[in-house]
Amino acid sequence: MKVEEILAKAPKDASKQLLMRYLYLELGKIYKRDTRFFYGTDEEKEKIYNSKTKIDGDTNIICKSIGEIYVKVFEQAGIKAKCVNKTTNSPFPHIDVIASPDNGEHWYYMNPMDDLYRIQGRTKNTKICNKNIKI
Repeated sequence: MKVEEILAKAPKDASKQLLMRYLYLELGKIYKRDTRFFYGTDEEKEKIYNSKTKIDGDTNIICKSIGEIYVKVFEQAGIKAKCVNKTTNSPFPHIDVIASPDNGEHWYYMNPMDDLYRIQGRTKNTKICNKNIKI
């Protein structure tokens, strides 16, 4: 399913917070971890990490590309969002997402890479889009 189809099927009468959760879950169903990055050489990882993200392109993702996709889709739906870097021991920073369904009053932290297996395995998850953070 393409992103435009997900946006078109979004519930029209839902609150922005419910819309954010809907998009988070639906997008998580169509992307998968890019094993070329996780098992690649440092040179291959750098090429993948620095490549341009296409929303309806390759469904193989890393934290940076899925973060950028979520931000673009949330913004298309009128939800304020941004990528945040998380310092790691890797030369490639981990990227997560924060989003605000109410234009910056409340922010929610999301880690799409870690949630992919929960979403795709259809496990009950009460963590998705629930953590209200102060920024």
